[in-house]
Amino acid sequence: MRRQDTIARRSVDLRARKGLGAEIRLGRPKRKRDGSWRCEYEVKGTPNAYSGFAAGVDSLQALELALFGLRARLALDRGTVRWLGEAAAEGIAQHVPCFLPMTFRTRIARAIEREERRLAAASSARKPTRRRRSA
Repeated sequence: MRRQDTIARRSVDLRARKGLGAEIRLGRPKRKRDGSWRCEYEVKGTPNAYSGFAAGVDSLQALELALFGLRARLALDRGTVRWLGEAAAEGIAQHVPCFLPMTFRTRIARAIEREERRLAAASSARKPTRRRRSA
């Protein structure tokens, strides 16, 4: 992927190689002659370095699938790649693919919302409250 075609990049740390980083890059979606779209992505500096692409019916689908591909490639290095100090594999959000049945996607979305509320409640319970000064 040419540097000028890169629209996003992220540096990650490699836990196994202290002090060494890796980079993930996402390319600009490009329209192909047949009307479909292609979006390149790269993983460099990890044990499973890779360059690939995702194709879609439009630029957004190609971009989404490229993110999915990046996440999948980095999952091969699970526990090795760290972002912002956490072994969250890669720092790319996991998405529920739109080709799955709507009932399944709805169940997953509700489970995520439940967990978000639970985490928010736990977080606010830990924060000390400020006392108001009396006049």
